[in-house]
Amino acid sequence: MTTQLTLLPTATAPWLLDDTTRAIGRQGLAEARRVLAVARATAGASADDALTVVAHAHTHAAAA
Repeated sequence: MTTQLTLLPTATAPWLLDDTTRAIGRQGLAEARRVLAVARATAGASADDALTVVAHAHTHAAAA
């Protein structure tokens, strides 16, 4: 009986993400951070005001 797990060979590492997938993920994270920042900034505002600010931030993010 061994006391350590045997690792699977990872010579080809098919589970690694390519550059395109990483870039898409980074864009998604940036968008999520922007939305969270807007949500924090508009906490206590009316729902309509908050949606307007989120839509405005999204429009500017898409233009960048």
